[in-house]
Amino acid sequence: MNLDPVILAELQRGGPPPWVSGRTYLKGWEVRSLVNLQRYVRKVAGAGDTDPSADAANWEPWSKTVDTTLAALGTSVANVKAVADALAVTLANVKGTADTINATPRGIKSIQRGVTTVTGGATSINVTIAAVNLAKSRLSLLSSFAWNADNAVYSKASLAFVNATTIKVEGFYFVSGIGPYAESVSWELIEEY
Repeated sequence: MNLDPVILAELQRGGPPPWVSGRTYLKGWEVRSLVNLQRYVRKVAGAGDTDPSADAANWEPWSKTVDTTLAALGTSVANVKAVADALAVTLANVKGTADTINATPRGIKSIQRGVTTVTGGATSINVTIAAVNLAKSRLSLLSSFAWNADNAVYSKASLAFVNATTIKVEGFYFVSGIGPYAESVSWELIEEY
């Protein structure tokens, strides 16, 4: 195959050959315009006598493909950056929420227990406790008493909050005709955060 010396020289230097009027070019062939020295790619196979710089129907600027690709790439990079920025904000929000949850105490704050015996003929007694939040505290009776079915002997045990630093413990058994006797009452107080 014999190539035009100008085309051969352009190919040897690595650039496209200059466009030649009347020459037939295949689709995808690349040439350099004689008018503006820019590179053009043939859109459809054929020949013509109009310089590629003025023949948009048959030639496309080589840089248009590059520019279009670069523009699309730039848009993609901008989209990825926007998503990354949104994820960073979301991650910061999640971290803030997690930090808030971790900083918030939860579970059992304190446990107080005792065994109280009501003495001296009384049926109840007030017991001083460490201050608690009544809305977040509960009392549990840990004692057990039996009740005689014939009402000759019966017993009672109960707990109640008087205030944030006092509970009322009631515990006795009663013998009919004799009166009350002291009983030991076991209790537990749990305060939550």
